[in-house]
Amino acid sequence: MKFNNKNKHYRIFPFTIDKLLFSNAISTRYDMSNYVKCRRLYDYCQKHHLSFFNMSIIAVVKTLNGIKEFRSAICEKEAREYNHLAFIIYITKNNKDYQVLLENIDRFKSAKSWDEYFNKVKENPEKHFPSLSMDDFLKKSMFAFLTCMPIVDYQSFSDIDWGKNFFPPFIHWGKYCNGRMMFSINANHIFVYGRHLSLFFAQLEKYMMHPETIF
Repeated sequence: MKFNNKNKHYRIFPFTIDKLLFSNAISTRYDMSNYVKCRRLYDYCQKHHLSFFNMSIIAVVKTLNGIKEFRSAICEKEAREYNHLAFIIYITKNNKDYQVLLENIDRFKSAKSWDEYFNKVKENPEKHFPSLSMDDFLKKSMFAFLTCMPIVDYQSFSDIDWGKNFFPPFIHWGKYCNGRMMFSINANHIFVYGRHLSLFFAQLEKYMMHPETIF
């Protein structure tokens, strides 16, 4: 496919929004929940003294950024494919919830460097609060939301509906139980179909079961 332009942060699809499948739907939210095997990642973290939560995050990040459909969005009446995703992660500290913005996570080249960095983020989450408005942020990056509920082994999860056409990826996961965790993903059905959700779960499980391949 030949894109209409290529700037520093995203490319514009060479067709109008009304040509996209499901663009006239009341909602384009598309979600699926599935158990993911992750015992080897858990054991790997125990062996190397790493945070299992931190390593779960980087596995999700690598998986999402590797599938271009999750980096696609409709913004300012354009269909865009962004170069990468940024991530908004919910952190609880001292019974207070924070939104933490993480950009360019792919710059980390080892599990140790990522683990040390995110441990510092968790110590001072207020310093990493998103400061840009939504419109300004979307000029350079699409984003995804990540949340974890580590005390709940749930069956499915469905998030809020952002409305017509615009729906950033939401990823939720629950309690580690019997070598697996439930992951739920909500995405934009204009760009993401069943094949892409299947690719997400398959690649995520590869990272979880072969953690040495994450970096």
